[in-house]
Amino acid sequence: MEAPPSITVHKVQLGLLGRVGKPEGSKVTAQTAELIEQFVPYLETGELTALDYELAEGQGWQAIIDALGGFEAGKFAKKVVVKVQDE
Repeated sequence: MEAPPSITVHKVQLGLLGRVGKPEGSKVTAQTAELIEQFVPYLETGELTALDYELAEGQGWQAIIDALGGFEAGKFAKKVVVKVQDE
C-alpha cells in the first residue's frame, strides 16, 4: 500500500520481536524488554495509563486522511485510532 505524499511513513520491525534465533531479532527483543522494565514502575503506580481513544470509521490511508480532517475540525473529543488493515 502506497502512502499519499502528505503522509510520512516510519516502518518498524515488530515482526522481529521474539525471534531470538536471528541477530536482529535478539536485539529488538532485548530492547523491548528493557523498555518494558522501565515502564513497569509507572504502570504500577498509575502514573502511566492508557489513553482514552475513539476508533475512527473506515480502514486504510483514506480513513487516516478522513480522521486527520475530523481531528483538526474538532470532531473528536479523544485521541483517534485508525485501523490500517484487518487484525
